[in-house]
Amino acid sequence: MQAPARRPARPISRGQLHDVLRDRYYLGYVEYEGIEYPGRHEALITPELFERVQKVLDSHSGAGTRTRTHNHYLKGLMWCAQCEHRFIVRRTVGNGGEYFYFFCRGRQEGVCDQPHLNVHAVEQAVLDHYATVNFSDDFKAAVRAKLDEAVAVDLGSTQGIRERLEAQLAALDTRESNLLDLAADGDLPKEKIKEKLLAIRDERAGIRRDIDRLNAELETGRQVFLLALELLDDPQELYRQAGPALRKTMNQTIFTKLKLDGASVTTDELAEPFDAIVPAGRAFDQPAY
Repeated sequence: MQAPARRPARPISRGQLHDVLRDRYYLGYVEYEGIEYPGRHEALITPELFERVQKVLDSHSGAGTRTRTHNHYLKGLMWCAQCEHRFIVRRTVGNGGEYFYFFCRGRQEGVCDQPHLNVHAVEQAVLDHYATVNFSDDFKAAVRAKLDEAVAVDLGSTQGIRERLEAQLAALDTRESNLLDLAADGDLPKEKIKEKLLAIRDERAGIRRDIDRLNAELETGRQVFLLALELLDDPQELYRQAGPALRKTMNQTIFTKLKLDGASVTTDELAEPFDAIVPAGRAFDQPAY
């Protein structure tokens, strides 16, 4: 039997190449029904290389290539306020073009009547919601003062631990000095003295690490809150001016979920430390009646 004729290979088109370079399959992911999952295959490239390629493609957007909107920067963040299901991004083709919208999985399962939501309407709803995490200078000054008070209290509460560690260091210094005297007198074998001196130095290094960790934990906790406050100086304007990559980073830093009812964000779930700062700021800045 004669083998079927094979079609000659054709050069890859510009659009095909663009889709290949956008495909997160090469990072080790697969997509099913609009949701991305870790694949069973190994990643073929590093996230750093993939991100560099995306920046090059983004810099040439609008020059005849099309972007994969279903990898939208809000993907995975939006949830339904009615049925608590996730919103996914869907693509549809009609009226001479392609369109993207958010779609509640609960509607797909027949337990929700949320409408399909235009992507741009959801983007605007999230931008509007950022106005609720913008706080007054008075609130931020009050938080900074409370943080300084808390650090002072923690310093006091750990003072006893610090004093015990310092006493252990002093005792090690004395033991080391005694061993050096014994070495000078020749009362102990040199190898035995060397072994004991090395053990003392290891113990001293461990105690100093404990002291450094005590100090670092206090300062790190304070700096995390202060950095969060800096981000809250004017998050809505920062978000308004940001590109997709920065918007995604801001969303993931501040929120774990944003819940939609129609094309409005009604509630949110916040990531640490914003889960403490944002509710306090909202209550602080509420007008008194």
